[in-house]
Amino acid sequence: MYDPKSKFEKHVLPSGVEVWAACLSDRPDIQRQALSIAIHSGSFHGGRGLAHFTEHGVATTGKFDKVIEEINLEGGGVNCGRTSVWQTTYGFLTPLDRFNEFVERFCGYVLKSDLSFDVEAEKKIILSELYRKFETVSSANHQIFYYQCLLKDHWTPAYSRGLGTPEFINAVTPDKVLEFYAKHYTPANISLITAGPMTIAEVVGVLGQSGWGREPQRGQRATEPKLDRELKESPVKACAFEEPIDASKFFSGVAVSPLATKQAVRLASDILEGIFFKRLRMEKNLIYGVGCNWSNYREFYELSVGFNGVNADRIQEAHDEYQRVWSEIGEGKLLTEEQLAQVKKGFVNAARYNDWTLSNIVDFAESDIVFNGRVEPDSEYLQKMDAATLDEVRQVAINLHPEKCFNRWMLAKGAKPPTTVPIFDLNAASKALNEGRIPQPKQNGLSIDFEI
Repeated sequence: MYDPKSKFEKHVLPSGVEVWAACLSDRPDIQRQALSIAIHSGSFHGGRGLAHFTEHGVATTGKFDKVIEEINLEGGGVNCGRTSVWQTTYGFLTPLDRFNEFVERFCGYVLKSDLSFDVEAEKKIILSELYRKFETVSSANHQIFYYQCLLKDHWTPAYSRGLGTPEFINAVTPDKVLEFYAKHYTPANISLITAGPMTIAEVVGVLGQSGWGREPQRGQRATEPKLDRELKESPVKACAFEEPIDASKFFSGVAVSPLATKQAVRLASDILEGIFFKRLRMEKNLIYGVGCNWSNYREFYELSVGFNGVNADRIQEAHDEYQRVWSEIGEGKLLTEEQLAQVKKGFVNAARYNDWTLSNIVDFAESDIVFNGRVEPDSEYLQKMDAATLDEVRQVAINLHPEKCFNRWMLAKGAKPPTTVPIFDLNAASKALNEGRIPQPKQNGLSIDFEI
């Protein structure tokens, strides 16, 4: 099995910049070098949206359009910037003979920017980006209501993945952006992850002679913020909302303390998705599609399952079948050793036949570094995957049982909810939670105007 992540080596420059490099000399087909610049600060470290706003400022001030044009002419590519919960990244992929040049230029963009950009104009761009992610205000409010139900004090990962709320974006000032930049864009808070034909000695030689190495030591690695929000039992177990959509949807989610291993969580998610797809889609033809997902927020895992394309006249049937599947899981008829072995085999084969690109290698290594402080070879990850037991997987999966979850139906026009699921007004329900009250089902067409 080809395992490029096992080739990464680490070096720390005198400036404090951390370097991770993988020499792919066994791949003569690769004649380019990729570099990812990871700032170890994201939306957790400066208010929801500020890290993302700073990313826009760096890219705009650095005139990345010129860099994109130059590198694209050489058959490379540019990551103008990407902000997540934990980090902000920039990077490029370029032929070897221009690697030195772009290393120096990106150092200037990232470490020496004066952020002389039009903050008010950029607000409009970022708001457009936000509304592109959430196609309607209602879809954003559904996400917020979900996290209101699961987390004490209303922490919303949907927004804090980088974009921020409209209120926060509109309140950003140039001084706030400059303050975040000065605190977080420092050598000690940066990792450079690179892969290609160059050895780590060659990479360190280039970087050491560039601004990345010449920069004086300053700053420190951003501390990992502890969530001050507590997991809680959802005050609303099952709810339905009437929406202006063409086909009904179902979503069930839960926040779980990370007692299980990441491998058990991933295995449980994949097995459940296969079960629901087979039963509700292929055998019963009740839905169009199904997705089981998980996210790691360090302090907890978020697990969810969703159905889309539920026919209006078959909602009750889909609801009943979903409940039946969980009954069979509880009786031990589903989630078997055979299913676990098949999913594990799928992971092994996926790793064996993975068509690694330079960008993929660097991106996966960056994710490992940000989350674990090191690059985890695939062989090590698969060993942990193989060691995961059925009991561990079952303990993870049972967290998604309907009785433990927040269950939401989004009803298309004219659709009726399952008989045991009450209809709520979204705005009124959100307002109740914000005021510390238990939301009540919709009655007599009650509608209270409320905006997040």
